[in-house]
Amino acid sequence: MGKNILEYDICIIGGGASGLMAAITAAKTGASVLVFETNSDLAHKILATGNGRCNFTNSNINSAAYHNYNYEYVEGVFAQFGYEDTLKFFLEENVLWDKRGELYYPRSNEASTIREALVKRATDLKVEFIYERKIKSFHTTSSGFIIDQDINPVHCKSLIIATGGNASKIPGSNGDGFYYASLLGHNVISPLPALGKLIISDKSLTKVSGVRTKARVNTYVEGQLIESHEGELQFSEDGISGIVVFQASRCISRAINEGKKQWVECDFLPEYTDEEARGMLQSRLQNDKSIDALKGIVPEKLTRYIYNKSQGELEICVKIFKHMTFVPVRVDDKTAQVTTGGVDMTEIHMSSLESKIHPGLYFAGEVLDVDGICGGYNLQWAWSSGYVAGRHASER
Repeated sequence: MGKNILEYDICIIGGGASGLMAAITAAKTGASVLVFETNSDLAHKILATGNGRCNFTNSNINSAAYHNYNYEYVEGVFAQFGYEDTLKFFLEENVLWDKRGELYYPRSNEASTIREALVKRATDLKVEFIYERKIKSFHTTSSGFIIDQDINPVHCKSLIIATGGNASKIPGSNGDGFYYASLLGHNVISPLPALGKLIISDKSLTKVSGVRTKARVNTYVEGQLIESHEGELQFSEDGISGIVVFQASRCISRAINEGKKQWVECDFLPEYTDEEARGMLQSRLQNDKSIDALKGIVPEKLTRYIYNKSQGELEICVKIFKHMTFVPVRVDDKTAQVTTGGVDMTEIHMSSLESKIHPGLYFAGEVLDVDGICGGYNLQWAWSSGYVAGRHASER
């Protein structure tokens, strides 16, 4: 006897930020929605965002914050659901927020507040969930899609892939969505880790491990300055991290993958020009070339590191303080927060996030070739793309 086919209007693969937003949006229209989640619970990755505090959006959504070949691919999505819509959505779910500059956090300062609001709303709207179930294959039909799983096959009119990426070691971030997209004929731009620590092959870094200091990090690819960010940098035994480094990691990851020459330059005196730094250091070193002359500029361990390399020689000091250079060997996939790369956006309708290859197939979130810098930009892409995919899928 054949297995009974389960019927739904919309199936969503992935119960993370974008998947839940898509499910809620579609269910609000009255559509029957089923979500497949590879973990035993929903939105697991949200709990790790913002060090557990969840910077869930940013009031300054702009093209410079996102990496893609053409900002028009994301601009149309944000026009349909922007950061103000995100604030309104969560306020309706009784989530209060705390604004810190351009960044928004839940007032509770706990990422679980965002997760619980999403899960409750989806549950209240009768969204159904299947956990820890392996999807075997997809079949397109004249009326939608057949999803073969471990038990009963599922038929749906529209299918949304919102599986996230494969940048981190968080359970569920395994890249299944890229495999599913490939099965359905889509091109996938090489998925690589981004917003993570840069691994440096330099044993001397053990001498400054744990140091946190202000710096400007300039990113070079094939001799060209690509990006420049200023903020806190942190040293570890095998690399450098901190938001200022995370911002640089996407370009470095892509350059390494493409075999291009790349490096990062750290400026520990960003408020000084080279000449101003030279003058300041010269006045300190002219009568005293001991380590004491350099104290108080940067943390003590970094001071000792710089002094041991320069022995108090002025030009070497200037070069190290203003132009310390590292050649990363890779971006650490254990600390990476997002994936750069994914489903090729040229194969997606910009206005709806519907596949140009298979009508009724939609994509949302990190599985697409869109990634942003730190600061709530990637979660805003998840909310916006999830809304757009869910809305248009429910209108079919």
